[in-house]
This record gives sequence, structure tokens and C-alpha cells, in this order.
Amino acid sequence: MRCTLVRPKAASGYYAPVSRVRVYWWREQPNFGDAMNPVLLERLFGVTVEWAPLLEADLTASGSVIQWITPAVHNRPRPIRVWGSGFIHDLEAAPPLAEVAYHAIRGPRSRTLAGANPDTPLGDPGLLCPEAFGARPTTTHAIGVVPHLWDLGSLVLAEAVARSNALLIDVRQDPEVVISQIASCEHVFSSSLHGLIVADSYDVATTWFTSTELFGGTYKFDDYHASVGMTREPHVLSPGDDLVALASRWDGRRPNGLSDLRDELYAAFPTFD
Repeated sequence: MRCTLVRPKAASGYYAPVSRVRVYWWREQPNFGDAMNPVLLERLFGVTVEWAPLLEADLTASGSVIQWITPAVHNRPRPIRVWGSGFIHDLEAAPPLAEVAYHAIRGPRSRTLAGANPDTPLGDPGLLCPEAFGARPTTTHAIGVVPHLWDLGSLVLAEAVARSNALLIDVRQDPEVVISQIASCEHVFSSSLHGLIVADSYDVATTWFTSTELFGGTYKFDDYHASVGMTREPHVLSPGDDLVALASRWDGRRPNGLSDLRDELYAAFPTFD
């Protein structure tokens, strides 16, 4: 699947940086879905990105971070901009609307919870990965597995990977490596939300699986899937699972309307003086 976005680029292949933007993303542990933020923003929009705490940040992008804005807004000098972020659950208060400028939100559940304008564009920034990280490479693996950080020590998962001769993709690696590995697979099994999103962006078949109960449950997954017109239930990984056999029974469902969603998401990126 090719992204339809057409934009001029610098001779190097990317825009030359013209603005410095302070961006907040979660970085308590290495995790490619968060760590890809600076590369994605710099390559797509020609901004120089520096990490900043929520009290000082200009912007949030990829990640389930909106709920963390709420306790910070009372000490901020100006509203924070949100482009493609979402909530991790619906158990905490959304930040006051006067303190946040919503340019795009990950999915409809997060948009409703935020109280944002119902016309606010939807989409996770990870859907723009082909634009920032390059076209889909040659397929090298039939099965790739992208565990959430909490699943990395799962013995059931390790056995399934070995049994299926699958490529185990460690989300703690450099984002460029993780994204390239995901795009090189025919079918990706992922308990990481951004494993699914990046695979979708490259038109790689996906199976969402769980092996542990994640913080926030399925909220962020349901939010994202709703943004691309899908309703899904995760496969609960069990001892003896054969990933090759499971992939052969894939239902064929893929995201809907990705081209328009990506165009709208790109167009919604805010300008910075």
C-alpha cells in the first residue's frame, strides 16, 4: 500500500530543519513507539525536536500520554498542542479544553474522552512511517513477533517464537531497526500497539495477541482500531500455539481509509513560529 502524500523534499531526501519544537514522549524505558517521535517529526515536517517535560513541552505526538497532561496544565505558561496522541485508559480526568489545542487525536474514543471538537482529525503518527522511514523492504521473514515490553519475558511467547521459526522483534531497539524488521515480515503478531500500527502502515498482515494484562487494558488498541474502521479481539496466546498455523487462518481484515486518514493527519500538523 502506498501513501498518497506528495510533498517536496530537500536534496538529502528530507526537509531541512527550520523550527525547534519541544516535544514530550514517554521515555522511562526504551520503546520504539515513543522513541520514533523525534525522527518522524524531523523527517516529515522539518522541525528540530528536543525532548521536554510536560510542563515545558510545545507538543505531544505518538503515545498514550494525554491523561498525563492533566496534572501539569495548571503550571504551564501556555496550552500544549496534541497531534495524534491518545489516552491509555478512561479512568483519569481529561485536561481542561482551554489548556490543550487538539490538532489530531489517535482515535474516536480518545477524541470523545478529551471533549475535543468532533471534527478533529484522527490517526496515530505511526501510520506515516513509510514517509519517514522509507518504503517497504524485501520480505525476509514469514512471521514476525513484536511483544509489548511487559511480554518480553514470557516463556509461552518464547516457545511460540521458536516453534514457528519467527523473527522476534525487540521494541527496545533503535526505531529504525524495529520499523524495518516489521516491514520485512509477511505477517506480524503483536501485543505492542505500535507493532500493529507500523505493520498496518506497510500493509503487513497482523494478528493482535495478548499474553499478559497490560496497564490500561485494551483501551488504546480499541481506540486505534476504531480510527481505521476495525473491531478486533486479541488472540490470547496459549502453550502449544503455532504462529504459522494461526497466520494461515488470518481473517484477511485490513484497516479502512488509510490514505485519506494519513493525508488528514499530515495536514493537521501545527505550525510553529
